[in-house]
Amino acid sequence: MTNPVIDQITRHASVRSYKPDPVPADLVAHIVAAAQRSATSSNLQMYSVVAVADADRRQRLSELCNNQQHIRQAPVFLAWCADLSRL
Repeated sequence: MTNPVIDQITRHASVRSYKPDPVPADLVAHIVAAAQRSATSSNLQMYSVVAVADADRRQRLSELCNNQQHIRQAPVFLAWCADLSRL
């Protein structure tokens, strides 16, 4: 028996190689909105998302995060931050 949801979950893989093409802001907003619909503890969604497209800021974030190359290389980096004001 096949299930498209289970099939998609089992095909999941992390990618650390990115195209340099910019990601349209409306697509980023759509992706974040979809992710925010996922379940969290008590359905609180206690986080905010910061999209970082500026290359200099991504470089600085990379340095602050133990020089993680994918932060610098991705055309946009989404920082998911705990937001306790949402409690």
